[in-house]
Amino acid sequence: MGYKVYYGTLRGSEDYYLWNKRTLIYQSGVADDSLLLLNPSLTMEANEAGNFEADVPFSNVCWGDLQLMLGTIEIEEDDEIIWQGRITQINDDFNLNRHIYCEGELAYLNDCMFRIDWSQIKKTNTDGVEIYDLMKLFAYCKCDISTNGKSIVPVKWYGSLTGSDLSDEEEGISKVESSSADTSIQGDDTVYKTGWEVLKTDLLGGLLSKYEGYAFIKLTRKHNTSGYRRELSLVVLNPNSDTGDVIIGRGELEKTTQTIEYGKNMIDLNIERGITDSLITRATAYGYTTSGWWIFKQTVPISFMSYVTSLEERYGVVEKEFSVDGTESTYDTLHAAAKAALPLNGGYEYQSFDIQAIDLYDAREAVDHLGFMKMSKIISQPHNVNIWLPCTKVEIPLDDPANKKYTYGYSKSKMTTKQALTGSIGNKSYTMSRSAVNYISSTK
Repeated sequence: MGYKVYYGTLRGSEDYYLWNKRTLIYQSGVADDSLLLLNPSLTMEANEAGNFEADVPFSNVCWGDLQLMLGTIEIEEDDEIIWQGRITQINDDFNLNRHIYCEGELAYLNDCMFRIDWSQIKKTNTDGVEIYDLMKLFAYCKCDISTNGKSIVPVKWYGSLTGSDLSDEEEGISKVESSSADTSIQGDDTVYKTGWEVLKTDLLGGLLSKYEGYAFIKLTRKHNTSGYRRELSLVVLNPNSDTGDVIIGRGELEKTTQTIEYGKNMIDLNIERGITDSLITRATAYGYTTSGWWIFKQTVPISFMSYVTSLEERYGVVEKEFSVDGTESTYDTLHAAAKAALPLNGGYEYQSFDIQAIDLYDAREAVDHLGFMKMSKIISQPHNVNIWLPCTKVEIPLDDPANKKYTYGYSKSKMTTKQALTGSIGNKSYTMSRSAVNYISSTK
């Protein structure tokens, strides 16, 4: 497996970006001081920008040309672009090594400000509950970063609300999300936000909060004679599926043909079961209604409680109480709001797999290798495990690919910090002649 690192600057052309200059500054396995980087390390993580760090010695071809912000780093794996970002920090040491820290291209969305008119996104469904149009919010993240009037970071967003795996009732919650009572969205006023805030807070953390860990922003790159174009698509996987079915989005996560299997390339496995902080068995919505007329008009507080008997029998009473602000409420609207706050088809119980395995592609025993935002099948008959999992994190030391790490699974917020602190007890360290791969998953 070979890695190459390029450095240069970009320029924009309509919907595409091109290189002003692009210089090879590192190639694994090549003994050339002009192409030497010390400790080059790449980290890619789902719904994050990712980062790259390295020490650039004085002998490197780009040492005297490094530039903050506009200086772009691009990384290839087997001649395929897997990451791009900009230099945000340069540290010089006594020996004239320059340590560079780079943030991934999704961080460019921090540079874009949007004026969001919530009245164009928010509406009321037949039950009187405020809901939000997912795609209209998604559209706010179209972004061109400009320098000297030239667009250098064109981003085009794609998404879809089509799908047949959900019932009509569930579609009203997941595809055009439920009341603002159970989201982090400030939906009453026009606000100014960065594209990153819209993506992370309002889209993933707000409208799709019920699908925490299953909602992903996937970046792909198209190339033609005009240059390169970044395309970001929304993909939401079905929490109740073991095969990686997509229920919201356009496209899907690519699946590898290589499996991780007990007795073959799996060399260790640990399983953890627990409860996420999304567990709620009883929800109460508070509002108000009015009666009378003129000076005899009176405001009366009202509320409605919704609960799930099967959950209370299994886990006990776990309450959530909230007020529905805004217009006058009715028992029907409060009922709908309370019901929407309850868990949707599970997602409150997780099962985590910590697995170490050998990447058979590196051993030339598989036709494709494991990769970031790709699905792989995990099989272990003794542990009753047979599931497709997405790769949500990759850590690659470019000069030591035998120790690369892949994390597979769904990131969930746990019920207690104690669980998070003790979750690494079962981890073990291995020194292997081939790639070490970690897999972590949360399932229903």
